Amino acid sequence: MKVRCNKLRFNTRYLSLFSIILSLLSFQVNASLLISPTRVSFDSRERNKEIIVVNTSDEVRSYALTWDEKKQNERGLYEDLDKDEANVFNTASPYLRFSPRRITLSPGESQRVKLLLRRKANMPTEEFHSHLKFTLIPTSVTAPSDSEQEGISIRMNFFLNYAIPIIIKNHRNTPEVNLLSATYIREASGESFGNVELKLENLNQTSSHGNFTVYFKPQGGSEFEPVGYDNAVNIFHEIDTMTRSIPLVKPVTTPNGRFKLVFEGKEEYTNKLKSEFFWDI
Repeated sequence: MKVRCNKLRFNTRYLSLFSIILSLLSFQVNASLLISPTRVSFDSRERNKEIIVVNTSDEVRSYALTWDEKKQNERGLYEDLDKDEANVFNTASPYLRFSPRRITLSPGESQRVKLLLRRKANMPTEEFHSHLKFTLIPTSVTAPSDSEQEGISIRMNFFLNYAIPIIIKNHRNTPEVNLLSATYIREASGESFGNVELKLENLNQTSSHGNFTVYFKPQGGSEFEPVGYDNAVNIFHEIDTMTRSIPLVKPVTTPNGRFKLVFEGKEEYTNKLKSEFFWDI
């Protein structure tokens, strides 16, 4: 989700207050639109999919639907494609149609968005992906009043974006993820239990989706216990390696022991993809 401010006026001495307000608004924004599923994948035989969107706010909301072309970097984050990259990247949007292109929802109302895949005869047997973006249409835009010129003045017209990946697969390859390295980083303060830094390898340039769970067994212990989670992770076909930092939710109580990392596939990979890795400290 992106938050872009159209107009912003404030005195610098109120910057901290503005940051607090912005964080509160972002929390509310995250709860104003429910999208299901948050990831759509077409296999080699599928042609039609549906997305359900629900307005969970207490106001009437309108959204414009457009394509957004992005690539994934090695940190798992999304970056916009420039024009040159878009010409050679395997974008899914040229093969897809969706309707409607604009939706207006009353509080609690839902809407189905239909996706239609139109494969071409000479379409490569590879993977393609684009993001479908839902942009909130502002109800009105007003100019700042004269009284807002002095003191604190915050006037924000938010253009709120929700984007979900749409994937086309023209093969039946099973993804395979390998662990290249893993490091446990202890935290000196008592506010954190530390984290595990991972470097992962995408072996066959096939996208995967699933949950990572970190387990730990102290030296001399008999059972592994879960200590960290990283859920709903996308690994797209264009990256060879990815780094992840998984914060631990439980303390590692002994200086020595064994970690176990489990990656389990979700959605179309449920019960089809599972990898386990071990390392000692």
